Amino acid sequence: MKKKRALPYGYTIQNGRRTIEKTEADIIRRIFAEYQSGASMAELAATMTALQIPYCEKRVDWNKSIIARILSNPRYAGADGFAPIIDIDVFKEVNISKSGRTKRAIVKDNSTIGIIRARILCGECESRMVRFYEKRNRIPVYWRCDCPDCRSRIALADETLERKIIDRMNLIIENPHLLEDAESYIMGDLEVQQRSKITAELSRMCDTGHYTDEQLLTMILEDTQKRYDRLFKDQGRTATAVCLAYSNTAPSEKLNTELFLKTVSSVLMSPDGSIQLRLISGKII
Repeated sequence: MKKKRALPYGYTIQNGRRTIEKTEADIIRRIFAEYQSGASMAELAATMTALQIPYCEKRVDWNKSIIARILSNPRYAGADGFAPIIDIDVFKEVNISKSGRTKRAIVKDNSTIGIIRARILCGECESRMVRFYEKRNRIPVYWRCDCPDCRSRIALADETLERKIIDRMNLIIENPHLLEDAESYIMGDLEVQQRSKITAELSRMCDTGHYTDEQLLTMILEDTQKRYDRLFKDQGRTATAVCLAYSNTAPSEKLNTELFLKTVSSVLMSPDGSIQLRLISGKII
């Protein structure tokens, strides 16, 4: 792949002859198909960039101009002696739509939705959810899963989505026990071995009956203390940081963007419009 393309994207030279580059041709077909399905040029550029698909050497940043050039290049339909990558009827349909009207366009984000959208994932397959806008619909904003095998589509107004996230974060603030998880911390190999030995010893004692109540209670308390110490000895650990962040925050009617960015790694959106928050600690609430 060259830094500056001598041929249109989708073609290459092999043995001195111009030929179709299969991987790039598949991308061309995807771009035309996605545009036919309603994706805007801006959304297509964002998708290609997010997937880190190279356009040329050392460049994976796509933009609307690149997409526009691809959609309007007749060579992809066989012009100028180029081997066709797409059907001529597809090319005509796309360009009639492109020149006549924009059927669907992404809404200009307000600052809050701009923050949220980067973390929206499909609740079914956990692929990226893409935000679209169709003015004629009662709820103009909808989200579509970017996975070709899923394509889950969910109509959800921006205000509703934001409200659901605020309610979920307030739920955590008001119920900090939701963050508790005895297995939420990661044990090292040595700690796993020690825990296994303690468990085995307790089982042996119970099976044989060779113990006193005091011995059994002492072992259980020692094991509990070690687990407690392990969970809270390092306040910099992710789980503890999340707990501290929510314990030091009051419920709010507006999205606490600082808390959201600090603690939420992704928002899982289900087909019924419900959402769950995956925290940076891995906990899903």
